[in-house]
Amino acid sequence: MRRILFLSCLSLAVLWACDDTSCKKTNGGVEVCDGVDNDCNGTVDDGPDTLCDLENATASCIQGACGITACDDGWEDLDGRASSGCEIQTMCVPDDPVDRREAAPWHTCPAPEVLENATVVTPMDRVDQYFGAEDRRTVDATAIFPDTDCWQQIFMEVKLECPANGKCDHWDRTASIALVEEPGNPDSEVLELLRYITPYRVGMCTLLDVTEFASRLKGGATLRSFVDTWVGPGSSYGEGWRVTVRFHFIAGTPIFPAPEIVSAVPRRWITVGEGENPVPPQLGETLLELADPPRLVRARVLATGHGQGNAGNCAEFCKIQPVVHVDGAEHTLDNWRYDCASNPVDTQLGTWTYGRQGWCPGAVVVPLVVDVTGDLSGASTISWDMRMADGTVYDNTCQPGAGELVEGEEICSDCTYGDDLCAYNGGSHTTPVELFSAQLFIYR
Repeated sequence: MRRILFLSCLSLAVLWACDDTSCKKTNGGVEVCDGVDNDCNGTVDDGPDTLCDLENATASCIQGACGITACDDGWEDLDGRASSGCEIQTMCVPDDPVDRREAAPWHTCPAPEVLENATVVTPMDRVDQYFGAEDRRTVDATAIFPDTDCWQQIFMEVKLECPANGKCDHWDRTASIALVEEPGNPDSEVLELLRYITPYRVGMCTLLDVTEFASRLKGGATLRSFVDTWVGPGSSYGEGWRVTVRFHFIAGTPIFPAPEIVSAVPRRWITVGEGENPVPPQLGETLLELADPPRLVRARVLATGHGQGNAGNCAEFCKIQPVVHVDGAEHTLDNWRYDCASNPVDTQLGTWTYGRQGWCPGAVVVPLVVDVTGDLSGASTISWDMRMADGTVYDNTCQPGAGELVEGEEICSDCTYGDDLCAYNGGSHTTPVELFSAQLFIYR
């Protein structure tokens, strides 16, 4: 007689086969950190140190949830959420913003501790610039900027010192720091970040906020320092300058994303008052086509007048002002420096106390900024001009070709200095010119 054996579900040997509460594989039988025995091997969340793969972090599975054990070198967990891992680079951990409003308009360098938490990049360190047997008026340097977007502020420091023998250039010279658009091309345009005028025979230090240029201050770039000096080793009028350029990156999330930059007018010299050579064609125009309305568009202008002895003593000592045209709108920018006598670089020699068009000796050139957002349409034309303070076009009646011959010499009217000779002499009577650059910053 065949005997049939019925086994109770209480039998431990077959509990897994007949108990409705027995283990059922989940997640395809692959173990994850969720407090469940996904592979039914009798152990919940086995291998806790290998179950969690979090960004830039060492993680472990604890009580069914992934947790950060440690951040990788150079990374921080700022939001406290394990799911995002260590999400911010250590260099990007926010610091308190640096308030430099009281430094305007001279923008002198602060005490070192003000910027002690900044990430510093120094493309140029005490580089000699001069003119002589070797022309070092223009010097290029390679800058390696942090390749990240997490900066709430970026400051550029320019420190000017005398050469090793202490003999600074005796004269005030136009100078600038710019990014080279096409490195390796000697004729490349430049994006002017900062312009300054050297002091008479002493050094200076300036610190300017260049946060708007953040999109161009990433990775590798070629930086150009230009000092329009005409002295060098052996000159009795000084031997030039030593230039240091540093960038100070202050960590944190910027208020606005980095704007798109349009180099509307790369730095260039133009002539004013020539009549048949008006200013607008020399500066050109920019067609700005915007598919979607931007959050903000700002125009930034650097304009300094140079040359003297002409009608009205232009362009250094007369009030010619930049004008920004956006379709039918017009913005006139007052760039006369009324305050040169208040310059904190007050140990210099020369005529540094006199007001000038757009500049003071021994000082940074303050950028002129105007909001043009409300003037824009889907396609707008932006153009530029230089006009007298009363809105008229400057007419230089003291220039070659503008006078009358008297006993074989051309004599002009309204010359500021001396003998009314029309000819430029390279000294007291020099061509009235503007050094002009303009950028558009488009915030989305």
